[in-house]
Amino acid sequence: MRTLMQLLVLCLLLSPWTAALANPKQVALVIGNGDYQHATRLPNAANDAQAVQQALLEKGFNVIFRKNASRAEMNDAIDEFIGKLSSDSIALFYYIGHGVQVRNNNYLIPVELRAEKENHIIHNGIEMTRLVDQLSEVQAKFSLVILDACRENPFKRDGRALGGEQGLAPPINSADGIMMVYSAGVNQSSKEPAGSGNGLFTNEFVQALQEPGASAKGVVENVKQRILVKTKASGALQTPTIYDQSSGTFQFSLPADGKLTVTLEPPAPAVNREALFWQSAQASGDPAQMQAYVQKYPKGEHVREAQARIRELSAKPAPAPVAAAPLGTVAVSWNDFVRVPGGTLTLACDAANCRNAAKSPSVTVESFEIGKYEVTQGQWREVMGSNPSRFASCGEGCPVEQVSWQDVQAFLARLNASGRGRFRLPTEAEWTFACRSGGGDEGFCGGGDADTIGWHQGNARSGPRPVGQKSANRLGIHDMTGNVAEWTCSEHGKFDDGWNVHARCSDKETQKVTRGGSWADDRGHLLAASRGIGDPHTKNFTLGLRLVRER
Repeated sequence: MRTLMQLLVLCLLLSPWTAALANPKQVALVIGNGDYQHATRLPNAANDAQAVQQALLEKGFNVIFRKNASRAEMNDAIDEFIGKLSSDSIALFYYIGHGVQVRNNNYLIPVELRAEKENHIIHNGIEMTRLVDQLSEVQAKFSLVILDACRENPFKRDGRALGGEQGLAPPINSADGIMMVYSAGVNQSSKEPAGSGNGLFTNEFVQALQEPGASAKGVVENVKQRILVKTKASGALQTPTIYDQSSGTFQFSLPADGKLTVTLEPPAPAVNREALFWQSAQASGDPAQMQAYVQKYPKGEHVREAQARIRELSAKPAPAPVAAAPLGTVAVSWNDFVRVPGGTLTLACDAANCRNAAKSPSVTVESFEIGKYEVTQGQWREVMGSNPSRFASCGEGCPVEQVSWQDVQAFLARLNASGRGRFRLPTEAEWTFACRSGGGDEGFCGGGDADTIGWHQGNARSGPRPVGQKSANRLGIHDMTGNVAEWTCSEHGKFDDGWNVHARCSDKETQKVTRGGSWADDRGHLLAASRGIGDPHTKNFTLGLRLVRER
């Protein structure tokens, strides 16, 4: 008997997942919902959740585990999870199951939820903003939220989805200290290989976690690249999306003594953005880049040097501008702008966009000129000398995409120094006013038929199309519905917050509003009232721009 007890104790000590080795500061909540009562069942969800649970136990996490959980069980688990966290904790939330976006908010779906209206999802689903807000309040050292919930919306009525057709919306409140990961890109679906027993994302995540010295950010990036390679080869692209507002990362190590430890990597040292900006401008030899430096840092350390260099470079004869050639079936030129008369715009309010959703605010828009077409790949190449677009094979007449808000600022600086005129991005209010043909009440930007006026998931499917192929709105502006979503110069905020951020441009590197939806979106995300949000560093092959011309 004594020998048996000794063997039992030895087995427990050697077991990689024993609780005795768990670090009390590493806390994880893993939920796998697959046995749905009123929605499509997900046969791999339970296996995925158990695989993640096992991998995290082996890495020293205290794991709270729920399988096929009801709303009450999910809420209780979240409360237990948050209750175990403190400011020196490492938190990991991993969800596998159905997730649905409704009015730009994401909801995790309990197994018993039945939905015949969008409000059923809102009232009975688990709102992700709640979890993110609670994690933000705890201010843990590092928080990682992984949502393997990017699947086709299981709730339909009259042939249409309640909320988004598939995938999740970008997070509204991506708080500091939190890294959020979607298993697939916005409006993409996660892949579940037949007969594998596990979903693609979970399988790659568990494998990456086993690599020696794996860090949180390293694991996530590794998983993303593996999935991109595998799905690109199959022709059904899946792009895990990362929303990172964390200030460091954490790394696991397993010393020779077998005791699991966690090493927090310190945040990167403070970056001297002015110095980096100047180094980039100086290396470019481009007076537009140097002028952009002077405008951004008027009292900067290198202003005098920049001004002298601008004078020197400007004295040289400028190369003749390249004439715009017919692009696709439309000859796009730098003079293709539409004058939009000023007026009053009433903004569509809901809980996501207004503090008081019962009252719709209005804003006065002065007259302005906006591009008749989205900026094309040919125009971008003409100004910048290169084409960053993922869909470069679409042609010079297709909209440029995969450009960040910061990239657009460099493009504008160079364009404005070229002698072609003075340009900027539209404010959100200007964009919406133009979309609605001068402030009218339109479902889409040009009417009620998305197929006639825009490229979307239902008719484009594989990528953007040349500009100007669909019908214009009543002002003669093309492609404000779909094709590529478009950056604005406005910060993202509530319409009724008193600051009118939607009616102003901001050069702060904060989250910006995007508008219009893209070829990858379902019709519900192309509505004139639909808003998007983008980090200024974001590069996405569904995101481009349209210009406003100032005289």
